[in-house]
Amino acid sequence: MSPQTTAARFSPSPRAQTESTTAVPTTATASQTATAGISQSANVSGEAAVSSLFYSGKSSIRCSLPSPFVVRHWLKMKAVALFLVLALCVASRPGAAQVFTPCPYEVSVKCPAVDGDFPTFFAHPDDCSKGCECSKGIALEVQCQFGLLWDDTVSVCNWAYQVDCGSRPLPS
Repeated sequence: MSPQTTAARFSPSPRAQTESTTAVPTTATASQTATAGISQSANVSGEAAVSSLFYSGKSSIRCSLPSPFVVRHWLKMKAVALFLVLALCVASRPGAAQVFTPCPYEVSVKCPAVDGDFPTFFAHPDDCSKGCECSKGIALEVQCQFGLLWDDTVSVCNWAYQVDCGSRPLPS
């Protein structure tokens, strides 16, 4: 039998083309054995041919669209999240209404006129739960969180049992 008649006999039915994954015999050339579902290419040197399947027109991945309720809910949540992000951006922008309370004058005179690489801190003279941070020659209050007192030795808020307030009054 010639290679041409072998290729003609091997042509599967249209249904078998989409379901079959068998290769075409390697004796025929690629142009002779190409069908709608199977392709084969041969090397010039006569090496074994490589076959590959073409897209048969049927989708192997099935997906369904979400229900309109899910889409509406998703859009509402996206809008809420966007609104919250924008509100946080506006609230934290530079120059937003931040109120800094100055420390007493007796602390401000100790502050350097020009800020250094590291901030300068002092203890607040009227409240042990506050410290003062120097900024451009002015001392500004630093309020410790509830339960903490200003530790002048390390210039941070610290637990009450670790702080010696000295003559500074405790918060009431």
